[in-house]
Amino acid sequence: AEKANDKRMISIFYRYVGSTYTYRASYDTAYMYQHKHISIAEELQDKYLLQLSYFGLANLYARQGKFLLAVENYLKSMTYYPGDTYKAITYDDLLADLENTHEHFDPLRTYVLSLGNAGECYRRLNNPEKALFYLTTAKDILQTIGSRLDVSPKSQVYRELGYVYFAQGD
Repeated sequence: AEKANDKRMISIFYRYVGSTYTYRASYDTAYMYQHKHISIAEELQDKYLLQLSYFGLANLYARQGKFLLAVENYLKSMTYYPGDTYKAITYDDLLADLENTHEHFDPLRTYVLSLGNAGECYRRLNNPEKALFYLTTAKDILQTIGSRLDVSPKSQVYRELGYVYFAQGD
């Protein structure tokens, strides 16, 4: 990617390396790579990469237990969703936009995961009202789009709803 001066692929590389260090709990190194990813995504003004970059930074903060910083970055990630609302863009539109991206991902999946993760952060902060707001918003989207997304966002949202309702005695 460097030889070809493909900044988008360099940014994607930084994303994967940053995520790997996040899950290995090497947070200082992860932070460095996440910010390299963000820097290139901002330079390119690539909303798909920006969505993923702030999602990755949010995951880093969440893994560290810095839940308010995590929520801030999950919400920032959601601002880069390519449609006005989740209903404003079709799957075919996404595929057409992504055909030259060198990586296939679904921005709606990241959007729903951001909602679910924000809900989880608020649950961990003992704020069930805000947790339920984000989790039920994600659930509503999941019910609207049917089976389009893989099981990961669905299981995360419903698991977190279960935790919140259980803590409330329901």
